[in-house]
Amino acid sequence: MPLCVISTSIFILQFICVMLAPLFGISIQEAYIPYFTNLLNMFMTYYLTLVLTSILIFIIEHKRIKNVSFGKKILAVLVNPFFLFLSIPMEFVALFTKNVNWTCIPHIDTTNFGDLNEGVCKTQEIKTFND
Repeated sequence: MPLCVISTSIFILQFICVMLAPLFGISIQEAYIPYFTNLLNMFMTYYLTLVLTSILIFIIEHKRIKNVSFGKKILAVLVNPFFLFLSIPMEFVALFTKNVNWTCIPHIDTTNFGDLNEGVCKTQEIKTFND
């Protein structure tokens, strides 16, 4: 089972326990402060881990990432974790989906590799190994 599904399930279970705390003589204020502190800690750790991973990818792939301004790189690093947070609900849906079948998606795009190369040649200077 994916880690984010397990950790999200644990926090949902903890939330239920926080709501049931008054039934056992514990004030709800005593119960929810540690809960929300742990929840914030989990999201910040997840966010910072993804930011550091994005920075590492930019460092490793810096030769391949061209024509992207420094500001756009910073924006991509900071926004990428929010994009990846979308995987959590998708993993829950995938976990409880039955009768999953592979369906072929027909692609009718007629663009070939030569057409893509022509677009690159028009927009940027191509360097050869002889230069």
